[in-house]
Parts: sequence; structure tokens; C-alpha cells
Amino acid sequence: ATSQALAEVNSGQALNICKDMIRARTDGSVYHKFRNSPATSTRGGRYTFWINSTLKNEERKYLLRSKCMTSKQGELLLVEIEEGRW
Repeated sequence: ATSQALAEVNSGQALNICKDMIRARTDGSVYHKFRNSPATSTRGGRYTFWINSTLKNEERKYLLRSKCMTSKQGELLLVEIEEGRW
């Protein structure tokens, strides 16, 4: 066992990490609003979120669905963003 155990994050903190990354990947938008309470899985020692959001820029509005996965320590493992809804 290692004495350098990383602190675990809770699902709210993990979700914020995901939202920050989604915002960073969709920069240039005027407006990005996340729907409340995404579907969440804690299976396999990681958090997985299925996140719906609305992105607006000068030209148009996009409905986005993102799948985001982090470790229990808050390390980002996966971010997929596409148009549509879960």
C-alpha cells in the first residue's frame, strides 16, 4: 500500500471538472448552459456522466450531449462532445 494515496473527489466535484473541460473545448461560445442533474454512474471505480447542455454563439444554438469520465481522484479519463440529446 502506498502512503501517497490521492484524495478522492465526490461526484459534484467530478462533475465540475467535466463541465470545465466541456467549456474549454467549446470556447468561443457566448453562452453555455448545462442541464441539471445529469445521469451518473459510479461503476468501475470511476464517475461517468451523461451531460446535456445548450451552446449559443452569434450564428446559432446547439444542443450538445457530452459523455465525461473521471477517476475517483478527479483525473479526467474521457470527454466526448456531440450534437444531440441523451
